[in-house]
Amino acid sequence: MRLFIGIPIPHDLAKGLAGTCQRVAPRLRSRITWVSPPLLHITLQFLGEVAESQLPAITAALRSITMDPFVLTPHGAGFFPGPSRPRVLWIGFAQGSNELGQLALAVHDALLPLGFVPDRPFAAHLTLARIKSATPGDPWAEIAHVLAQVPAPAFTVDRMVLWQSVLTPQGPRYVPIVEHPLSAGNAKP
Repeated sequence: MRLFIGIPIPHDLAKGLAGTCQRVAPRLRSRITWVSPPLLHITLQFLGEVAESQLPAITAALRSITMDPFVLTPHGAGFFPGPSRPRVLWIGFAQGSNELGQLALAVHDALLPLGFVPDRPFAAHLTLARIKSATPGDPWAEIAHVLAQVPAPAFTVDRMVLWQSVLTPQGPRYVPIVEHPLSAGNAKP
């Protein structure tokens, strides 16, 4: 099973971001794969290929995390690794980004004894698109500025989800395995 732990994004926020992406997409000539609105999420940790027999230990580790819900406010936009060589287009966060980092660290600490090591340091962001090949002359700074101006509503992070990523010819499909409320110790299968 290909697994990751993340935070779901409210439907209205996903829909609003997708609408803005549709408006800026015609201005780009680069090969881009836009993330479908139902798949938008914040990744806390990617686990990779995991044996099904490890699910009980992973869910127990997630249940051990205690943290109060917090408000997250989308703010800013940018690129990984940077605008001169864009590979990922993302939205950042203002309010709540420290708490988001604390939650990612708690997930890391809970899963480390099980042998799960993050493939990269955590960066608080929401991936909007993956850039397959950047075309010289595309207005990347302008696109980031437009996306940063989108009035994106704040939302409460009150749970995290263990998802299975199923790769299909039509693109990935995310299947929730376990939902873990932040304010309670009982996971909902």
